[in-house]
Amino acid sequence: FAATLGWERHRVLRDHRMTGDTPPVAGENIHVLAAEEMIRNFRPDAATAVLVMTHHLATDLAFLREILPAGYGYIGLLGSKRRRETLLAELGELGLLEDPAVTERLHAPVGLDLGGHHPATIALAIVAEIQAVLAGASGGFLRDKTGTIHPQALSLG
Repeated sequence: FAATLGWERHRVLRDHRMTGDTPPVAGENIHVLAAEEMIRNFRPDAATAVLVMTHHLATDLAFLREILPAGYGYIGLLGSKRRRETLLAELGELGLLEDPAVTERLHAPVGLDLGGHHPATIALAIVAEIQAVLAGASGGFLRDKTGTIHPQALSLG
C-alpha cells in the first residue's frame, strides 16, 4: 500500500543477523542501525513516518528516546497493549511525554479501525492512518464531511 502511494520504505534492523528473518518487500531498503544513528540517516521532518517494533523492549525504548523529540510527523508503536503501556510508562518517567506536540505525533496502537485481522487489512489500516495524519485529515467517513470532499486547487490564471 505504501509503495502505491509512492512512499520510500526503509526497514531499520537493530542487528545484522536479523536481515535473513524477513525478506525485503519489493522496493524496500534495509538498514542496520543503532538508535542513535536513526536521526543521522533519516532526516526528521513533518512528512516522515516512523513505525517502531524490534521485538526487543529495550531497543524499542532506545529508538523511541531518540525519535520522539526529533520532529518526525508520525511515530507509530506496534505491539500489544501491555508492551505499549510498559514503553509509555518508561517514556513518561524519562519526561519524554510532557510535550503535547510529541504525544500528538505518537500513535499507539497504530492504524484506523477498519475491522478485520488479516495482515493485509492491518497494513491498510496503518497506512491509512499515516496518510490521514500526515495530510492533516481526520480519517473519517467522507459522507460525514461538510463542504467539498476535496480541497479546490488555486487558479493561477
